[in-house]
Amino acid sequence: MTSPYGTERVHTLTSTGHKLLEDIASDIPSLIRTGTADDLYAEMVRRKTDRSGDDPDSPLFSERSWPVQMSLSSLADDPVPGPGNDAAHAEWIHKALPTVTTADMSDRRILAAINCFHIPGYSNTRWKSSKKLWSSTDSTVQTRFVLNHWLGHSKESNTVARLWWLYEFARQAAVYSVHDTNALLNEIASHVNFYHQLLRRKYIRASPRIRAIILDVSIENGLLSRNNTRETSRMMQRLNLTAGAISLDILPPDKLREVVEGVMPPKEETVPDPQP
Repeated sequence: MTSPYGTERVHTLTSTGHKLLEDIASDIPSLIRTGTADDLYAEMVRRKTDRSGDDPDSPLFSERSWPVQMSLSSLADDPVPGPGNDAAHAEWIHKALPTVTTADMSDRRILAAINCFHIPGYSNTRWKSSKKLWSSTDSTVQTRFVLNHWLGHSKESNTVARLWWLYEFARQAAVYSVHDTNALLNEIASHVNFYHQLLRRKYIRASPRIRAIILDVSIENGLLSRNNTRETSRMMQRLNLTAGAISLDILPPDKLREVVEGVMPPKEETVPDPQP
């Protein structure tokens, strides 16, 4: 049985369709992880048919759809374990779906449709570096693994959301930054601990201008390259508590920079090599 759409458009799942995927994740998460799109769709149809409380005519996919500008299967053909190719893949997924909105890419029904039916197998390979979760034989752990990376909507853990938002955050910040989109993308994709700390602070993540200044100063001070989660968390927390996003965002650039620099850990001095 073939899923009801081809490769040229992404159709969103209905709430019924997404709930069926959650049920499959509870029973046979391996089907979502490594099964084909057609096998997964057939299992969804079988379960809907067997559930007497469901309207037999209720669709699994809605009429809402978005054109695919570049082949999503190409992304699925190039997975690597871990975040090594996240920057390139983030750019690919963002440009492949030029008409989706930020609201679309926060909708778990759309994200699940892409993860399960357009890039099957990609998520399973991408998260292989999470060895304890990836290889666990505990069914509860496996269900949680699939719910997080395939069926949820977190910008940190949902596979396609993570990629799309990496590029979107870089693109938005580049308008106000001294760095271009690709430079910012490479920085945040390569230093995910910094990026995750930024995502968790609702005030400072709300404005691309604030994010741009934080990234610029952090790059200059070497905070990203130090990859010190505790140091980064402390800085983000202090800045987040300094003021809400609105009061920070009305500051002129020099004053905003002054606030960010005021909570930034000091730049580490480079120790010159000893003379021979």
